[in-house]
Amino acid sequence: MELTKENIQQIKDYLKALKFDYQDLNLEILDHMAAEIEEQIQKNNLDFKTAFALTRVKWHRNFRKISSFYFGHFYAAPKIVIEKAKKIYRPFYFGLFFSYFIPLILVNQIFSGNFLKKQDSSHKCNFWLNNNLFITNIGFS
Repeated sequence: MELTKENIQQIKDYLKALKFDYQDLNLEILDHMAAEIEEQIQKNNLDFKTAFALTRVKWHRNFRKISSFYFGHFYAAPKIVIEKAKKIYRPFYFGLFFSYFIPLILVNQIFSGNFLKKQDSSHKCNFWLNNNLFITNIGFS
């Protein structure tokens, strides 16, 4: 059974009531929800109202507001938005993270005089310990 325009409008109204204003995801979710409702109507011989209620329950967890380490704990958005954004921005995050710390470690080694010296094995432990202390001191200053 194909959904009517009124049925599609009810789904749109539901998304609007949730204040889900992300246009790129809005159409995608509308399509997925409509497909699930049609599937439930055909497989389980349900009416639209019941199938829509079951689909809302299933999708409810995706609209719950969460925060993420990647975007800061003060920024909250629906779970589905955060998950999609994490997929897109995760590679950039780690690239920027390492592009910050690698030069920091190199500068620390150059200014401490340990960069070009030969090191014995006991000094290697101090090398990593000094780097970690240097980084944590910068983080807390």
